[in-house]
Amino acid sequence: MRSTSWGPLGVHNQGAHPTSAMIDVSDSVCLMPSGAERLGYLLRRAIQLMESDVQAASRCLQAASMLLSAESRRTVSDAPEVPRFQPGGLARWQTKRTVDYIEKNLGSKIQARELADRLSFSKSHFSRAFKRTFGVPPMTYVFGRRVERAKWMMTATRYQLSEIALSCGFADQSHLSRSFRRIVGISPGVWRRTATDAADTKADASA
Repeated sequence: MRSTSWGPLGVHNQGAHPTSAMIDVSDSVCLMPSGAERLGYLLRRAIQLMESDVQAASRCLQAASMLLSAESRRTVSDAPEVPRFQPGGLARWQTKRTVDYIEKNLGSKIQARELADRLSFSKSHFSRAFKRTFGVPPMTYVFGRRVERAKWMMTATRYQLSEIALSCGFADQSHLSRSFRRIVGISPGVWRRTATDAADTKADASA
């Protein structure tokens, strides 16, 4: 009987070795934009494997536990601050609703009109209030958050930049590179190597 694994985007691969299957499973969930989606996927896989492969099910549960820990750290370190209320800007609850929606949908297409509709604002009124609150137009803010998510994925996963770009809502790797250079000042590849080297140096120093 051939074993089944899940490829990088959750596609079944027939005949894969169980160990490599679990590597694919744990890696593939990193491309899902929502932590809840990734956690749900791992738990469903654990339930499916419980009777046929207890060890694989156990690895899924371990990966889910690690994901919960990593996601909580990312939420604390990467979550954007909600700015103070500014006269003429968004109310506190409007700001939080907008930020939460953006964070949950960074991997999807987001438009200013869509954000405005969620608050029952006209697009022009919303854009003025948003800029008054955040200091930048809505879509500039969205691209900045996508770049921050890409940074996190570049340090937390082994995925190629093309995969990270799509996961963070960019059209392709070139789109990610242009946005990244404009906001950060260097290319994603250079930033990733620098961040990785810095992390390795810190790990060696603490060993």
